[in-house]
Amino acid sequence: MPGSAVFEDGYPAITDFIARDPDHETYIFRRFSRLTATVLLGLQGELLSVEHELRKLEQEVQRGQDVDAHLAMRSWPRVVDSTAVDAKSDLQKRRRFLADSAQAKLKEYHETLLRQAQISELEIPRSRPLHTYRVELNGADGEHHKLDGLEEHMLDDQADLVTLAAPKNRDALSNFICDHWPFPGKRLSPHEWDRTRHFDGRKVVLLVSALSTTIASALLVAPVLTLYFVTSPGARLALVIVFILLFSLAMSLATNASRDSIFAATAAYSAVLVVFVSGNLANATPSTPG
Repeated sequence: MPGSAVFEDGYPAITDFIARDPDHETYIFRRFSRLTATVLLGLQGELLSVEHELRKLEQEVQRGQDVDAHLAMRSWPRVVDSTAVDAKSDLQKRRRFLADSAQAKLKEYHETLLRQAQISELEIPRSRPLHTYRVELNGADGEHHKLDGLEEHMLDDQADLVTLAAPKNRDALSNFICDHWPFPGKRLSPHEWDRTRHFDGRKVVLLVSALSTTIASALLVAPVLTLYFVTSPGARLALVIVFILLFSLAMSLATNASRDSIFAATAAYSAVLVVFVSGNLANATPSTPG
């Protein structure tokens, strides 16, 4: 905006670049998969050790002659309610310590697991916004870095990147059009050094809807016309198979339908075609002279 501070370098420039995108597609960050796995394995190892020590303690109690410890194995409040240090046996105190340690570590472990499960559901960024981000970070020639040190390479590992803005249309047709949009978009910044442009996502939705409607209509009209003029039973059966394959392919590429929905729609489409040609196929069979 006019009058606002101009940042051409460093974290302020990258922050402004990320925040300028109305669709938030530039909210791309590392998921740190290897580091997360290291942390989870470490917590898991600690819990395995606590679990092992607790199991050894329980076996020791069962083999020993400590009456209080035996009673505590039958009722947990006997351990919890004993407040005086000398009122507890050494085995009881060890068991309480291990249980408290396990509780604290389990909480941290489970919270980390659940957070990682949510992060695992985040999608990898599309190629177009990722390429734009890389150009902004390192320049079109890859030499004009706006960040130094390790931050220069924070976008190198694409498999470890996630986007916080999940695409609204996830079908292959929408992704292809978004990544190859031919028309120039609107500039987001008045500064000459910032060449980033943005195109309205609603135009993509309208174009995909128009293409999907055209494809659906063609897959209904084309079989009717083709099968009406083709009289050979063998050719008709071959055309039915081809149209069924085209329909299932179109469902997979141009819609977000699940596999079971694709199977159901393809079965219904196949039934319509079979009903359409079955009567004519029977009539086209040469009759034997009586």
